[in-house]
Amino acid sequence: MNGENENIKDNDGAARKKQLPEETTQPDGFDRRVGNRRGETSDSSAVERRLRLDRRKDSDEPLAACRAPMLNRFLARLIDCLIFGGLCLILYPVGILAGFTYILIADGLWNGRSVGKRIIGLHTVQVNGRRTAEFKHSVLRNLSVAFVLLLAVIPIIGWLLLITIGVLVAAFEFYLAWTDSGGQRAGDILAGTLVIGECGPGVKIRFDGPNMNIETSGDSPLDGADSP
Repeated sequence: MNGENENIKDNDGAARKKQLPEETTQPDGFDRRVGNRRGETSDSSAVERRLRLDRRKDSDEPLAACRAPMLNRFLARLIDCLIFGGLCLILYPVGILAGFTYILIADGLWNGRSVGKRIIGLHTVQVNGRRTAEFKHSVLRNLSVAFVLLLAVIPIIGWLLLITIGVLVAAFEFYLAWTDSGGQRAGDILAGTLVIGECGPGVKIRFDGPNMNIETSGDSPLDGADSP
């Protein structure tokens, strides 16, 4: 009888020992699985955020095929700066305020076209929408331009500031626009805009007021890409 009782106790103890690892390891395993799920969620969110940034900054969508040439953009900006200078001189001193107002809101006029862009044939459009730029986008993208022009109207030292700080700001903006696939400078990244001109093969944009219709054909390397 005593031997049988000892065997029963030994069997019960062994059973408990078999159960203990399962009880202790199960929470650990569960924690690891939860950790993996959390890691996967975090990685997925990071990838999604990165894709949104890529679509905003280095767009490979149809709008990128309509990137305006830098020379055309320069000519359009030159015309707008001449208008700014004319307002400042002709209507001085009120003309200074009028000139800055024009520069800030210019790309919201005529469905995303300043006077210069309208003459050259360019449009400022929203990256994440089928619409041309509005006044709020124009103000955001032209803050840096207004800052550079502000240096020029400062008495006595204005021109010195313009050829030092102003040139550095302009060079930085030019570098961003030159190297970005969609031609976005810092102001465009801030406002979420692009400047477009004549589109490449297989891509056509039709304007209906502030709305845009983007059409791609089989000849376009971007055919099948999602429109912004």
